[in-house]
Amino acid sequence: MTKHENIAKALKARLSELTNRVVEIDSELRKPLSADLEEQATDLENQGALEAIETDPVVTVRENFVACDVLSQLQRVMDNPRFLLTGECEPLSAGRRVRIYATRGPYVCIYPQDTITPCKWTHEKVLSK
Repeated sequence: MTKHENIAKALKARLSELTNRVVEIDSELRKPLSADLEEQATDLENQGALEAIETDPVVTVRENFVACDVLSQLQRVMDNPRFLLTGECEPLSAGRRVRIYATRGPYVCIYPQDTITPCKWTHEKVLSK
């Protein structure tokens, strides 16, 4: 098998796994609530979290910039770009699609469109709808 065939096989297997997971999640969302009030509360919390993920606005990065784990890191980098050398921030390339998780003034906490990784802070000036 060639390298490309191996990659294609792995991608097809992953697609199958993800498709099955979507079916499982969909069936969970359609299940009636439990008779137990504590379980109902947990179910409703989880459903709210899933709905929030789906409604987070998706935006496009319009210019190359950075995203940092902590807001103070981003502010340091913006004040003095030499702090980029510490490796605390990651590059954010133009054209990338991201979801907005939270805002604080002109700063926005984002995560990649297709995941729920911990959000990273960037400046709203580099994003567009």
